Amino acid sequence: HLVVFFPKFHCKINWIEYFWTQCKRYAREYCDYTLTGLWAQIPDAIASVKVTTIHSCYHQCPWRIQAFHGRVIYGTPNYNNYVKEYKSHRRV
Repeated sequence: HLVVFFPKFHCKINWIEYFWTQCKRYAREYCDYTLTGLWAQIPDAIASVKVTTIHSCYHQCPWRIQAFHGRVIYGTPNYNNYVKEYKSHRRV
C-alpha cells in the first residue's frame, strides 16, 4: 500500500475532490431535494462519473503539486501550465 499525505484544505492537489465534484453535480441535477431523494441518487451519482474523467483528474494533480512545492512561481507564465486559473468560483 502507498499512503500519500496531502496538506489540509488543499482540494486542488487531491484528485478525489474532483471526483466528488462530479458526483455532487450529478446529484444536484437529478435530486428532488429531500434527504431520501439524495440517498437514492448517491449510487447513480458515483456510477455516472466516467473512468476517463477519473484518470484525467488523477493525472492533473501532480502538476499542481509541483506548483505548490515552489517549483513554479505564482503569476509567472509557467504557472498557468500547471494550475488552471478560474475567473469565478460559481456561475449563475
